[in-house]
Amino acid sequence: LQQASVLFRHGDRSPTINCMDPHVQPAAQEAAAWAKMLPTDKFQMKLGIAFPVVSEHSATRDERLGIFGSMTQMGVYQMYRLGRVLAGRYFRGKLLEPHGTF
Repeated sequence: LQQASVLFRHGDRSPTINCMDPHVQPAAQEAAAWAKMLPTDKFQMKLGIAFPVVSEHSATRDERLGIFGSMTQMGVYQMYRLGRVLAGRYFRGKLLEPHGTF
């Protein structure tokens, strides 16, 4: 096997927008509830060091959208698990040799 192409969708994310009028209390409550589900700043910094994002924008998509549209802690875990499964299948299973680009 010389190459494998994998198509997958991102892990769990918060909704892209808050559908409520931003000036009502439930809108703030919904934003606060989603904020609790996002990775901490410290964890995001570690991810940024381990997996740098190259973007033509000064801020990543998640930074531009704030709470809404961001990957949740569960989404990060789902992507980690997918990476482990793929590495096990293709690299540890000796079907492919890692070349440093994934």
